[in-house]
Amino acid sequence: MVREGIARRLLLLCAEAGYGKTSLLLSALPEAGMPAAWLTLDESDADPNLLGAGLIAAVCAAVPETGDLVPSILTMGPDMADLRRALLGALDTLPETVIVLDDFHTVERNPEIVRLVDELLGNLPPPVHLVIATRTWPRLQVLPRLLVQGQATTVDHSTSSSHGTRP
Repeated sequence: MVREGIARRLLLLCAEAGYGKTSLLLSALPEAGMPAAWLTLDESDADPNLLGAGLIAAVCAAVPETGDLVPSILTMGPDMADLRRALLGALDTLPETVIVLDDFHTVERNPEIVRLVDELLGNLPPPVHLVIATRTWPRLQVLPRLLVQGQATTVDHSTSSSHGTRP
């Protein structure tokens, strides 16, 4: 179920602490056969610019040929439109890649973060796949559309298989 979900635009793993979200991903990602950019989030990443910088740093670690992208993201400043454009431009250069946002619940209280991730999800280039691991169901506006279009898989602690919709 996780391997099939990784192949879609979004794989959402939602479960409380201790359910093994991170362990499940760590065991499934090598089988995906593509670079994996992993970003474990905490409260300090609730600033969109810090999240953007961390995301690009994780991508650069997974796909080293993108290493020159970090300075441009770090200097974006407070303008969200510029940050979104820079991130999407950087992601557009990637080969098939998985990006993992682990512990998304730690940053979701900031509506700018939710808008940023919504924008990224709505415009991800086809070879890029996003995995969100979280303890709470995210308030992403684009999620229902992705589920209806079959571009997202959700796995939560109440199910033993993936679903196209939230149980």
